[in-house]
Amino acid sequence: MTFRATDEQLAALESLVDADVYHSRSEALRAGVQQLLERHRGSETDRDDRVGSASK
Repeated sequence: MTFRATDEQLAALESLVDADVYHSRSEALRAGVQQLLERHRGSETDRDDRVGSASK
């Protein structure tokens, strides 16, 4: 996978690495993708719950 970041995004990632929040930019990106996927799964579950309760 290729990821193109802006200079500002790269600087922010470097700041996280420099502050020892993440060991590398790759680790920070993986964490961000994981959060996005978890949020998306949560919104699907919420939607399914609303749809399911409406049909009862």
